[in-house]
Amino acid sequence: MSNQSKPDILGDTDVVVYDGNCNFCNSQINIIRKLDILNKLSFISLHDPSVPILYPQVSKEKLLTQIYIFTKDNRYYGGAECIQQISKKLFILWPLYILLKIPFSFPLWDKLYKLIAKNRFKIAGTCTNNSCKL
Repeated sequence: MSNQSKPDILGDTDVVVYDGNCNFCNSQINIIRKLDILNKLSFISLHDPSVPILYPQVSKEKLLTQIYIFTKDNRYYGGAECIQQISKKLFILWPLYILLKIPFSFPLWDKLYKLIAKNRFKIAGTCTNNSCKL
């Protein structure tokens, strides 16, 4: 982040930006929150007015298509790469991290992620404000 500071609620953690109006997204984030017993991550809905100020490097249109993680070292990852980063940070998800790191398998995980993201409104029902219809 340049000279802008994060809101206090985000603290000094990596930040996961997700669609807070989507039932599927909210249910997955709730699971990740429960697994994050060491509070290594913060979470913020892409609809929060501070998101475009804090993370201008990714457009709202892109944020609507996949989950993102913004790291403390100013990197960001979307989609399957985001899931990989989250699983790397949460000890209980290390088996998933290892699975995602199998050589030459990432294109498969990326396609699977995109398929789920594209159909998330069908998986979890109607989302708030129809925000899941990509």
